[in-house]
Amino acid sequence: MVETDGSIQSVAVAHVDPKKVAMARQYRRRYPPDESADSGIGAVIRTGRSELLEDIPDQVLQERIEDPERLEFARTLDVRSAMIVPLVAEGRSLGAISFASSESRRRFGQADLELAEDLAHRAAVAVVNARLYEERSHVARTLQRSLLPQRLPDIPGVELAAFYQPAGLTRTDVGGDFYDAFEVGEGAWGIVIGDVCGKGVEAAAMTGIARHAIRAAAVHQINPSAVLADLNEVLRREEAEGFCTVAMGRLESHDGGATLTVSCGGHPLPVVLRRDGSVETVGSPGTLVGIFDDVELHDRTVGLQRGDTVVFYTDGLIDARRREPIDETALDALLATCRDLDAMGTIECFRDAVADPEGESPDDIAILALRIVP
Repeated sequence: MVETDGSIQSVAVAHVDPKKVAMARQYRRRYPPDESADSGIGAVIRTGRSELLEDIPDQVLQERIEDPERLEFARTLDVRSAMIVPLVAEGRSLGAISFASSESRRRFGQADLELAEDLAHRAAVAVVNARLYEERSHVARTLQRSLLPQRLPDIPGVELAAFYQPAGLTRTDVGGDFYDAFEVGEGAWGIVIGDVCGKGVEAAAMTGIARHAIRAAAVHQINPSAVLADLNEVLRREEAEGFCTVAMGRLESHDGGATLTVSCGGHPLPVVLRRDGSVETVGSPGTLVGIFDDVELHDRTVGLQRGDTVVFYTDGLIDARRREPIDETALDALLATCRDLDAMGTIECFRDAVADPEGESPDDIAILALRIVP
């Protein structure tokens, strides 16, 4: 295969005899392809034209190989017939596949060459698709990271931890889930989690707008409901077709605990795990953000004591399409198992519960946990 720097690297060798495989690899390591040669792998890759050697007597080896040591090594491989076909796709030569016959004494012919060229073309298309997929995945991961905070702030007396998992079938696209935490005043902090409708560039653009609008509004608005109302106006002015759901919290810490005021715009209500193991929700359902000019949003305040944990999450966590759905009862039971865990321990508990090694998760999942230090 041709690497990004233009060098030619051997990526695979196959033969029914493991000893032959070892010998072929050793030969390729000692004598890599000459990119400027008139024949052989380098020439096939450079020109994009196949080579067929129906019969390879010793005289042919002597004509092609000048180095005595290399010639002797080539003789030990006992190759009697060979084909080299280029891997060409979209007008580019990506590499080459070599076929060799030795002990079987089989002679490759034109029909074999045509079959090998067809196989090589299919392989080249597969390589291009794999590289495109990896490139899109890399772009999506990079853009996704830019839409999430690089690190969560240090809040005195409070632990913070977060987790994001992209949808299994859309890992080449940017998801719409986001979270954030930032200082909004002396001893006060904004805690946000949201879900923008859609995927891809459009969702990424709206996510960026939403995050910045929330931060800007939270500087001069005390009530989370007012922050979300400002966000709604911003999104309406953008005249975008999308919308988002958001849970916005204002955390104010004090000696022995904290107060958390929450407003939800069409978003799942955060859940509170008390130190005694009991579970409750905080907040009140509100209107989706970005659709209507007039939105109904409410503020609800809850007191938090040392050892209490609050979990904000997006609806991907409770998506009924999941292989093992997590409903309200299961969510409460899962959270109850996190009793006495710190914020990161709680996140790890949820991460294990929604692990998606097969890439089948139907939706993004974002979770943010905060815990009042005991």
